[in-house]
Amino acid sequence: PGSTIPVIKFFTARIDPHASATAPTPKQARQSAYWRALESTKVEIITGSLEWRDHRCKSDACGRYERYRRMTEKMSDVNLALHLYRDFTERLPDVVCVISGDCDVVPALKMVREHAHRVQRKVMIVVYLPSQDDGLFFNRLPRHHQVARTAKLGESQLRLSQFPDQLVLADG
Repeated sequence: PGSTIPVIKFFTARIDPHASATAPTPKQARQSAYWRALESTKVEIITGSLEWRDHRCKSDACGRYERYRRMTEKMSDVNLALHLYRDFTERLPDVVCVISGDCDVVPALKMVREHAHRVQRKVMIVVYLPSQDDGLFFNRLPRHHQVARTAKLGESQLRLSQFPDQLVLADG
């Protein structure tokens, strides 16, 4: 109560980026509808891109180490880190919240912490983990000088944050 949230940013990539723009796929249509809903609540969407990348199966179980291709999101984590640092240095908020399970954001969080110390500003940095698989992030934070408090984003919190089943935008 009494807090102000000046900005919420969503870092993502457009799915099926190479599909026809004149005839969107069902996935593209759902994503566009979701993005319009987010934008109706003043969420700013910052896009990276998707690229095909070659991967190799690392499972000893199959023994074949076969190659496969999958789409990989690119630039979203860099965009998040750059926006995080710029927004902090321009606005100097008391609290910074990040929802991510990607450790690539940790250097930006360290820079925010160091900048806050230089300008003698207290800041609480919280990283909410959207997954139950917290080992990767939690285990790496001590090596990064505990720059952030971490908390799990539970299913009940996610449920409270969902749009209603039907949402009517201003344009109908």
